[in-house]
Amino acid sequence: MSKIIILIFSFLIANANTFNFTELRYSDALGSSMELHGEISFFKNGLSINYVDAKKTLQLNDSILTYKEDMQVVPLDEERSEQITQYLETVFLLHSGDNELLNSMFDIETINEKSILKPIGSISYFVSSIELSKDKNTIKEVKLFLKNSDEITIKIDNEIR
Repeated sequence: MSKIIILIFSFLIANANTFNFTELRYSDALGSSMELHGEISFFKNGLSINYVDAKKTLQLNDSILTYKEDMQVVPLDEERSEQITQYLETVFLLHSGDNELLNSMFDIETINEKSILKPIGSISYFVSSIELSKDKNTIKEVKLFLKNSDEITIKIDNEIR
């Protein structure tokens, strides 16, 4: 059975858009920043993030979140799971470029080459705004400003082929 799951996951990754990325996290409470590197893969019904240095993986498939550290599934409390799921669904939505859905969830203002998204739904409980930079239809940078004054910046380095 596990071989079938690995085969399906490998097929999904092979048919995905996969990118190297750098994630910068700023914690206002701690007054410090952290830099992580990894790979992000977008597929039909979700995405997968593999933090290379931290040996952590987040996978969202059909709104089901799986979090692993050192290849072991780590249970998350309901609130944390919901926040991570909303975060990943937002990143997935930004990648998909579904303008109709984006416009239903955000007030969007374009300034120069950046789009400023102000959430108008449930995501507004933890995200103040999002800055999005794209080159044609490819995300180059996403910066999330969280309600607790933390910031998360994802910079796409390059596509993996």
